[in-house]
Amino acid sequence: MFDVAALAAALALLNGSRVGIVTNAGGPAILCADACSAEGLSVPELADITKGRLSGFLPPHAALTNPVDMLAYASPEQVERTIAFLGDDPNNDAIVAIYMPVAEHNAETVAGAIANGARALGGRKPLLAVSMMSGELPARYAQWRARPRRAAGTFPDVRRDIAAAAEPHSDSRGRAEIRRLRSRDRASPVFPAD
Repeated sequence: MFDVAALAAALALLNGSRVGIVTNAGGPAILCADACSAEGLSVPELADITKGRLSGFLPPHAALTNPVDMLAYASPEQVERTIAFLGDDPNNDAIVAIYMPVAEHNAETVAGAIANGARALGGRKPLLAVSMMSGELPARYAQWRARPRRAAGTFPDVRRDIAAAAEPHSDSRGRAEIRRLRSRDRASPVFPAD
């Protein structure tokens, strides 16, 4: 997840620095928001129209701010719709979707919903997906915190060709390579490997 914040910071060179976060687990979303902030990204308030749309189908206790916490029992349909609505929100330039597997829903079904949500974006905004597994968070957070500030992160969960081009201190050739790779893959969003 912390590598995702570093990657999002690198992609901000092309798309802007505002990140919308959607999750079914509030804690990792707050850590992601903090990581984004540490990388120079903002996690702005969503537009009122977006919050109104989300309130029409998410549970009453869901957090409709940014990060959007759909709560642990969010259905795959709610995940997909939330991503689509964040894609329409004028206050963000990229989306991070964090999913914590829970017994109530099959992780593969939710991953499919995230993929559908990404396809619905039609390349308008990048979507970075994070699937949290038990025991992963403390070790990954410690690793992220130990790296030098603004140093390029490691990206084991994303396509290595894009990650290699996404170093924050890239020169214009690096930014051009990111644009080339993104335009080639507009219909193929980046998802973590299992």
